[in-house]
Amino acid sequence: MKLEIAFTEGPFSGKEISIREPGLFVFGRSDQAYFVFENDLSISRFHFLIETSHDKVIIRDLGSLNKTFLNDIELGGRSNQKPVITNISNVSNLADIDRSAFIREIVSGDRIRVGKFSSLLVRNILYDLECSQCGRLIETDAKPGNLENTGFVCIECQKSKKYDDKIGQTTAEQKAADFIEELLNKITIFEKPAELPALPGYNIEKRIGGGGNGDVYLGKSIESGMPVAVKVIRPEISNNRSAVERFIDRDINIGKQLSHENIVRTIESKFINGMYFIVMEYVEGTDLSKYQKKNGQFKAETACEIIIQTLGGLEFMHNHNVVHRDIKPENILLCQTAAGLIPKISDFGLAKNLMTSKMLTKFFETAGTVPYMPPEQIMDFRSATFVSDIFSLGASLYFMCTDKYVRDYPWNKDPINVNLDEKSIVPVEERKADIPPAIARVINASIQYNPVNRIRTAGEMKQALIAAIK
Repeated sequence: MKLEIAFTEGPFSGKEISIREPGLFVFGRSDQAYFVFENDLSISRFHFLIETSHDKVIIRDLGSLNKTFLNDIELGGRSNQKPVITNISNVSNLADIDRSAFIREIVSGDRIRVGKFSSLLVRNILYDLECSQCGRLIETDAKPGNLENTGFVCIECQKSKKYDDKIGQTTAEQKAADFIEELLNKITIFEKPAELPALPGYNIEKRIGGGGNGDVYLGKSIESGMPVAVKVIRPEISNNRSAVERFIDRDINIGKQLSHENIVRTIESKFINGMYFIVMEYVEGTDLSKYQKKNGQFKAETACEIIIQTLGGLEFMHNHNVVHRDIKPENILLCQTAAGLIPKISDFGLAKNLMTSKMLTKFFETAGTVPYMPPEQIMDFRSATFVSDIFSLGASLYFMCTDKYVRDYPWNKDPINVNLDEKSIVPVEERKADIPPAIARVINASIQYNPVNRIRTAGEMKQALIAAIK
């Protein structure tokens, strides 16, 4: 994909910006921003954000003082922002966290005005679309939503005789056949939700969970009789099949190499009949978040014991040069054994690759992730390092001990902007006065705003917690 923006008015008039990859790009006065408006006091420190994906570009005002305008229409600002969130964990109604007034898709030709002086023109956007015939990703200015039912077809396939023959079929017989096929597809689609998915080599027994990405089923290997968890990811979660195949090649295959008692093992993955299956080790239990909601916040020492084990799995991942990027209580499964609770890191690699096809600005997805996300991960998701996982796990431990997030999310501030504010992190002892000082020191050291000041490795954090609970 490619996004080209040019300044048309203001101190940067004539400057051009070219973005060539999916990601998050913050514009503001802060020297941490992707583009810095130096010495322009009419621009907020973090003024607006542009998010690019293969098939869409989004602009979002971050609660700026002087607002952002798209084609002369006000987009957000600080003075009249709708209420956002007080406690994300208690949100039950999606409308409570709706920020649609501050988020817009942008297209070629759009005009952006920020602060008192600067105007920008969206000169060109090229999207990465999958050819419906050959499956290759092609860079094009064709807007995905404007394509006909045939989908996007690359120039090479348009020239091919196979495709010409296909679109040339206009006889009444062919039209009738197409109508019958379409009708049968609709019937099949209508009946699918009532059925369990079919996966060769496994008996699927029942649905045991699900969410925005798809559904999770309990299954059993026909060959070994071993119970497995089968995650079925709907193909629309990834923009195209080739993106799914890259996900399989790059992350699932890596996941299968990570064999550790504190990591949910990935057994295999398949793409069958338009559905993407991930077969994983079945963990009989619940995730850390659900466990805490049912049983209340953990005692600090118990929480540390669980996180010490989790750090064993995280250290193993890091030693294999893998950054999880989405550590949070929902992604730590707890298995009840005779020896006690055994944590296992799950959803390995999922956020890293699906982020390019899911917009961070959809709060339905981010409500569970943003509170555990370090600031550098918002600034540049792909550059997240091992210390980014340290922050997320430290924030998870913080929540286990206090039942609160590391930051407050007030009604009149954008949660993303809160994460970017270096003063927003609340020391854990201010949440829980009776937390042992040694444990508090480790937690606070793991959630430092600046990555340089954080605990550096999972092994270092593990040893520090072991010493703290002695």
